[in-house]
Amino acid sequence: MRLRNRLALAFLIFAVLPLAGVTAFTYVTAERAYAHAVQKEAGALAEDMRVRMDRISGDLTHRIDNLENLPFPALMQPEDSATLAARSELAERLHRELGDLAGLVSALEFTPAAPPVPPGTGDQAWPLPKDPSKIVVALDVAGGSPAGGDSPPWVLQHLGWQQNAQTFRMKVEAAALAAATAAKAAARDQAKAAAEAASATRRPFPGPKHAGHKDERGAAPAAFAKEWSCAAKSKGTTIGHLKAKVRSGQMLAAVFTQVHREAGEIPFAIDMQGHLHAPDDGRAQLEQLGLATDAAATAKGAGMAERLGDWILATKRDPTTGVTLGIARPVGPGLKEIRRTAARNFLLGLGLAALALTGVLPLSRRLTRHLGELSDGAERLAQGDLDARVAVRSRDEIGRVAETFNRMASEIRRHQERLIQQERLQKELELCRRIQEEMLPRDPLRVPFAEVMGLSLPAREVGGDFFNYFALPNGDTALLVGDVSGKGVAAAILMANAQATLRARLGLESDLVHLATELDRDIDATTPRGTYLTLFVAILDGERRRMRYINAGQNPPLLIRADGTIERCDPTGRPLGLLPGGGYEERTLDLQPGDAMFLYTDGLVEAEDSQGDPFGLGRVAAILSDARQAGFDGILARMEKEVREHRGEAEPFDDATMVILRVAPSGQA
Repeated sequence: MRLRNRLALAFLIFAVLPLAGVTAFTYVTAERAYAHAVQKEAGALAEDMRVRMDRISGDLTHRIDNLENLPFPALMQPEDSATLAARSELAERLHRELGDLAGLVSALEFTPAAPPVPPGTGDQAWPLPKDPSKIVVALDVAGGSPAGGDSPPWVLQHLGWQQNAQTFRMKVEAAALAAATAAKAAARDQAKAAAEAASATRRPFPGPKHAGHKDERGAAPAAFAKEWSCAAKSKGTTIGHLKAKVRSGQMLAAVFTQVHREAGEIPFAIDMQGHLHAPDDGRAQLEQLGLATDAAATAKGAGMAERLGDWILATKRDPTTGVTLGIARPVGPGLKEIRRTAARNFLLGLGLAALALTGVLPLSRRLTRHLGELSDGAERLAQGDLDARVAVRSRDEIGRVAETFNRMASEIRRHQERLIQQERLQKELELCRRIQEEMLPRDPLRVPFAEVMGLSLPAREVGGDFFNYFALPNGDTALLVGDVSGKGVAAAILMANAQATLRARLGLESDLVHLATELDRDIDATTPRGTYLTLFVAILDGERRRMRYINAGQNPPLLIRADGTIERCDPTGRPLGLLPGGGYEERTLDLQPGDAMFLYTDGLVEAEDSQGDPFGLGRVAAILSDARQAGFDGILARMEKEVREHRGEAEPFDDATMVILRVAPSGQA
């Protein structure tokens, strides 16, 4: 896949997918927050309904308790003018005590108690029917509550005595009020919400209802756990029991009508028998939610809020009546708005992503074009075109990469040229190395009284070490070991020049001190300052077995006597050319049959291993002591082997030169 396509795909992945995730997360959190807020509001409304229910129930209880001292004995008297007046007064007081809650009471059951018989009489205080059970006062409210200041509208219309049912029924109907009184009452009812709710519930009821009966709406009355009753008294004496039959539908309607339903809430109630009660316009929706069939289960979970589809249900149980009151509030419209907002935001984000993509594609095309030019240039460079260059079209990172590429190509060309020069120089150094090796003696020198042989272990570079031994015209033998300071071609040239000078002058000059002084002066005059030469030069007199030598700063040779003792031939002057004009001393050494002398340069004792430890003069002396018993045969080969093993993988940084002089034992000269 091309880089441009990968960039576009990466942009879509890292832009659209996070946008979708953020949108989904925002929608879920907003939905949860909205549902939680609705649950709290619905719970507050359900609690408000429960408080209203409790307040209405408590108010009705208080008013029923106030009926205990009404003149209920008038119901038991024969019908005459005085009794009718008493009954009319009873009806008026009933309405006055019940007030705006009279519409919630359909009937009052008065169960008389047998009064005490006065002493000395056999008559009771009032006559009772044979086997009496109760007296039901059915309240039919045809009008409304009386207007203030007008005569009471409550009059006694009929009092019937039913022997077969052993029940007295008194039907009290409200008289029609004048038009002005009705208008005045309607205006007052409109001004007060409580009076309006009570007025809405005052409709004619056909007497008391029994289990299985239905009210005027066609719904079964609600079953309450509470019974509204009190003891009826007369002059402090209990004369019976008074029980109110409550219109449960009107009581629930009074609670429902106070619910603010602009948000589409549906109030409902579940009575003690698990029956659902709700306004007619909301019952169908509650049935669709399955609340009509699961009303008992909902009542058991009272006090909780749950979600059913796009609705939130919150319930509260009224402990007084045992009724579970609830609110069903729709959340569908709010969720639809949240969904629309989320979709709108997502589409807006997609639009912004598409707009950004239209800007990314040209940038990616430009980027890939520049990268393609860089790739083509790198390919040309890899094929050996050191003149390959790319155009610098910008000052951004791609432009800097192009500049770096061009600079790299130039550096590669320069490095290539330097490599060619180094290779040519390396070939020249190798040639110098071979020439230097050719200048060193290859075979040992054997004279009647001694044998001399040497070995040089070269480093990588051309060095300044040299050794030589040759016969002089007068029959003596010359022995040379030297080391020019520094490395490289300059040291090699000085070494070759010094060796040629010594070879030429030793045949003509027998004074070693004078020879060293002249050579010291020449080196100082013809070489750069700081260049010097360490030199051990000796002349062997075979007839007298005597060695004359000068050691100008060279490592002290080791003289191994035939008896095993080792002597050092210390320097007799400083290096040649270091501080010109210094004096040199010639020394004489008598050699005995079986003696040997080992000469070496600093490259031998200073050879280091991988840890930086030098080979050391102690190892050299130990090897020489061991080899003495064998007559020093193969001593140079053994010394070379020991040095190479000590050095290991470490690269040598200086030549190591070794020369062995063996004096013939007695009888072999």
